[in-house]
Formats: sequence, C-alpha cells, structure tokens
Amino acid sequence: MKKILGLVFAIMFIFTTTSFASNEYEIEEYLNFDVVENNNENEKIKINEQQEKIIDFSIQSEDLNEEDKKIKITEVKKSLDEYIKESYPDLNDIDQNQLKTDILEYIYENNMGHDPMPQYYQSVDSYMKVEQYLLKYANINIDDMKEKSMNYLASNIEDVVKKTGMGEFQVKEIIASLASNISTEDNYNDEQNLKLMKSINEKLGEFIKDDEISLTKAIEYNESKAMAYATKWDGSKRNPNYRDFSGSGGDCANFVSQCLRAGGMKFKDGKVDNTSAWYYKGYNLNQISST
Repeated sequence: MKKILGLVFAIMFIFTTTSFASNEYEIEEYLNFDVVENNNENEKIKINEQQEKIIDFSIQSEDLNEEDKKIKITEVKKSLDEYIKESYPDLNDIDQNQLKTDILEYIYENNMGHDPMPQYYQSVDSYMKVEQYLLKYANINIDDMKEKSMNYLASNIEDVVKKTGMGEFQVKEIIASLASNISTEDNYNDEQNLKLMKSINEKLGEFIKDDEISLTKAIEYNESKAMAYATKWDGSKRNPNYRDFSGSGGDCANFVSQCLRAGGMKFKDGKVDNTSAWYYKGYNLNQISST
C-alpha cells in the first residue's frame, strides 16, 4: 500500500512540476516581445495575439470560464487602448503597441491583476516609469527600498517630471502612496506615522491635507471625524489620494472604508483576498484589500 501511495505521489509531483514548467515556458514565448513592424495585417494579428496571451496568463488566478475570460480580455484591451491613445496621441502605432505590451508584461511579472478601466493603466504606467527612473538614475529598487525611494523622489520631483514625462500631481500621488505603504508594512506606531507623514508632506508642499494625515494614525474610533470626512468628500467630489472605482462598479464601498479610516479605525494586514484583511496601500489592486 505504501509503495502504491508513493508511486501516486511521485506521478502527481511529476505532473504538477511538468505542468508548471510548461506554463512558464509558454508565457516566456510571449514576454520580452519587441514590436518591430505592424503595418501589415499579419503582423497586427501576431501582436494582438501576443497581447491577449499575456492578459490571459495574468488573469488565470481569477478562474474564469472561457466566455467570461474572453469578455475580460476584451475589456482590458479596450481600456488599455483608450488610455494609450488619450495619453500618447503623438506616438505612432508601433510605439503605442510597444508601450501596451510593456505595460501588460509589467502587470503579469508583478502579479498585479487587471482592473479594466483607463485610470488603472495610468497608475500602472506611472509606477512603472517611477520604478525605471529610480533604477536608472539612483540605482534604487523601489520594492526593496521604499523609504529611500520615497525620499529620493520627494527631493527630485522636478527631475522626475522632466525625465519621465509624468505630471507633478502624479509623482506626488506615488510618493504619498509610498508613505502610506511604509507606515502600514513596517507597523509604525501613531507617533512614527505622524512624523513620517508630516515630514514627507513638507517636501510635497502640503500636498496631503491635515485630515488625510490623520488617516495614518491608529487612534480610538471617532464617529464625528468619520462624519466630517463623509461630509467633506460627498458625492460632488472625491479624495484624489484614493483610487477611483467609478468605472468598475462604483466608489460606495471604498468610500465607506475611507470614512471608517478617517474615524480612526486601524488597518489590518493580510492577503488581498483575505476577508479579514482591511487596508489601503496604494492605487494598484494588489495594494487594496478586497474588503
């Protein structure tokens, strides 16, 4: 019996390993693909297939049926295309397709998932540019050195804008997001949170409002503060320091979370899809808890 079980487990291991290796080999065929020419129809079809395959690999964890998968891929392509055409109207078709491919590869390689709306791809593009800027000009890996990245960006905003083509507001959004991420991941206490946020806010020219700085403080829940926040950021306007979900079902659930956070409710870390986790670390979906 033990020999039979051992054989079964061995076969399962070989099958799983082989499947994984095959999957990795297959995606490698589509990554690091340079768009050289897309003036003829065959090349356009090839580029389109390559981009769809990368999207397909990126959404495998969602366990969609074939029909829903096709719908999702179509929505992703439409939103990404809308963002690229609106943001880079002067790029030719080849360069636009190359940028779309680069963004799709970045999403796959960083396991970010897809939120099919133009604003999402704008945030991914911005983060990608900042990451490349830090590596090229400061030899800083943003994932390994978040605080160093934040301080370097805050001290060189004009240079970042000049060399990446991003807007100043976009750069400041990423810096503010990094600050929030640092305080959450490193479990800063109230005093450390406040010191970090005020310090970075001075460099940002008071970009983060006082009531938003208080969001990082782990204080006793205050209903009046939550109500004041709800009144300030009512349906006529939204807080730009939070992701806009209006294009994917609405902002209502996230807005309630913002109010609770403004009232002093503590974040709780965990996996993105863990229903007991509750946090907001940045604009990308893999930085926002599902609850």
